[in-house]
Amino acid sequence: MKKFNQKGFTLLEILLVIAIIGILAAIVLIAINPTRQIGQARNATRFANQVDIQKALDQYAIKNEGDYPPGINASYQDICPTGVTTNCVDLSVLVPSYIPSIPLDPSGGNYQVAINPANNGISLSAAEVELGEDISVNPIILPWAEGGDNVYTISVSGINYRVHEFTTPGSTALNFTRGGNVEYLVAGGGGGSGGGSSGELYDVPGGGGQVITGSTVVTAQSYTVIVGGGGLYVSTNNGTTGGDGIASSIFSITANPGLGGSTARGGASGSGALGGNHSGCGSGGGAGAGGPGGNAIPWCGWDGTGGAGGIGVQSNITGTMLGYGGGGAGVSWNKGTGQVVDGGGKVGLGIQLVAIPAIFPTRGGGGGSYQNGGNGTIIVRYEVEI
Repeated sequence: MKKFNQKGFTLLEILLVIAIIGILAAIVLIAINPTRQIGQARNATRFANQVDIQKALDQYAIKNEGDYPPGINASYQDICPTGVTTNCVDLSVLVPSYIPSIPLDPSGGNYQVAINPANNGISLSAAEVELGEDISVNPIILPWAEGGDNVYTISVSGINYRVHEFTTPGSTALNFTRGGNVEYLVAGGGGGSGGGSSGELYDVPGGGGQVITGSTVVTAQSYTVIVGGGGLYVSTNNGTTGGDGIASSIFSITANPGLGGSTARGGASGSGALGGNHSGCGSGGGAGAGGPGGNAIPWCGWDGTGGAGGIGVQSNITGTMLGYGGGGAGVSWNKGTGQVVDGGGKVGLGIQLVAIPAIFPTRGGGGGSYQNGGNGTIIVRYEVEI
């Protein structure tokens, strides 16, 4: 009888296979991330439940001359679970005509209901959300302040901010009803374009207004807001300097204005950067809040090219990255070819001695040739609760 040599796996081989299986299982778990998927599913259920409650309440109001069930007010309160009627809002009148039953949070908690004072609609929220998400319907925003030309709410990296923008030149107020930390951007008005001279120099762009960003702590009071206007373009062709912008201020913080363009170089920015030099027949660029204006290309004649406007300051305080306080771009003999840089004044247009209607550049930007300076701006934002 023939004997066969049978050889089994060694202990080392078995351990190696087990280790490989373990590594593969860990990779699969990380890729699938069941905890996150379960959390996302629960959050989806929370939102769907709130929508169902909102629809039921709206249908009830339609049938009851616009009135919601008693007990709902402008503050969030727990919705009573079945069988409970104290220390919560009882919505049992909705069952079963408007909704089969009052749903509970997937984790067993209650939803909250309120009347949104902003639109008189129903607001619903879930206290036991997962993954740091905001699961709510028609959320109530609790602002700290009133005032501004444009007021809105943004969300940045999961944090909700109330934004107040002031863009109209002049004095107004921002009235805080509570204190806390706020962020701000203050830009002075940009300088206007200066008039050139018929023999040699051409209209010169203005400098951008100073831009100051930071944060401070406010108290419950009224703060004066002053938005500086842009300097005016000077259309006379006799070497007259353009109009300076006006400073902007809030919280004892003042952003200086940009200077009007002169016949020798673009205007200086409110923060001190110089405009580019005139060279040949093109005017130099106006200085911006973040850097000097470019020099004109040294070439005289129809192809003379103006320098670029100085770089402004970039900020995403409004939720979008924008430039503020850039210098006005220079202009050549017959057309503007200087480049706008990060929120500077727009490129000057038109032919020599022919001024086009003034165009307002971005906020705080210096005016390009043949342009007024851009008006300043003040932007304030702070975290809000939903």
